[in-house]
Amino acid sequence: MSALTLAFATGLSAACGSGADETAKSAAPASTGAATTAAASPSVDVKADTERICKNVIAAFDKEKMQLVELLVKLATEEDKAAQDKAKADAAALIERLRTVVDKETANAADPKVKTALQALVVTFGKMLTPEAMADPDLEKKMDAAMAEASAYCPGLNP
Repeated sequence: MSALTLAFATGLSAACGSGADETAKSAAPASTGAATTAAASPSVDVKADTERICKNVIAAFDKEKMQLVELLVKLATEEDKAAQDKAKADAAALIERLRTVVDKETANAADPKVKTALQALVVTFGKMLTPEAMADPDLEKKMDAAMAEASAYCPGLNP
């Protein structure tokens, strides 16, 4: 199972890097300030708002991708209790950083489904980043489901 998880994370890492460029190009005209102002108006461009959210969320995932892969390896292979505890703490901190970005970016999302999907993805990642999760036979299915839901709104997340 840990090999599947590692392969999934590696695929996500590659997808985050390439998807961020595509999303950034398509969302480039929308500035963060303008998007926030637009979110308050009744004529919100839902597509542009979603692209802005995705661009920023993908950038956050991209920033963390190397540590994510390293933590997955440590959590799957580390036998030393102290090292495993440190990996757990590092994983919790990584998930909190991602959760902070997702919460900030989706706070005023024009499409509430985008917010729900991205928050579910971070929660699923949080559950994945534990030694216990490596033994869960349904982990891959859970990750695939969360990724499919988020990728429906942010295709750049799709590995």
